[in-house]
Amino acid sequence: MGHAVLTQVGVLGAGLGRGCPETSVFLIGIPPRTPCRRTIYFDRQAEPDVSDFDQVGITLRKQAGKYIVASIATKNGRPTVVGVEPGGTLVRIDGHETFGVTLGRIYRLLHRRPGETRLLVLKRATTQLNVRVSVTAF
Repeated sequence: MGHAVLTQVGVLGAGLGRGCPETSVFLIGIPPRTPCRRTIYFDRQAEPDVSDFDQVGITLRKQAGKYIVASIATKNGRPTVVGVEPGGTLVRIDGHETFGVTLGRIYRLLHRRPGETRLLVLKRATTQLNVRVSVTAF
């Protein structure tokens, strides 16, 4: 996944202002929300990758090392994933175990190009389900 690349180009002011955080950061052209004395400016080096959000449309919550489906994302008023219900435990993504891995790893496994599919293995109560789901462009 790509991310916008930013580099620091300057620091204006000195010291800290009334209740301001140690550093206020904003992109050029976007004013700070508080009048702080110290402001760091960044210059954009590359455009963000708009495909960063393309993935299987499920929201997860971590509980005791397991990932539970919290909700299903919708697009244009319709669910983006069919066959998956909130409350199920995500066991595997395309053969990769999910127990104890980081949330970042989970989302990397769910991220692909729109229209590609992922095989999810979910457990709900005592039933294990294999569900092939499509990646959605968000």
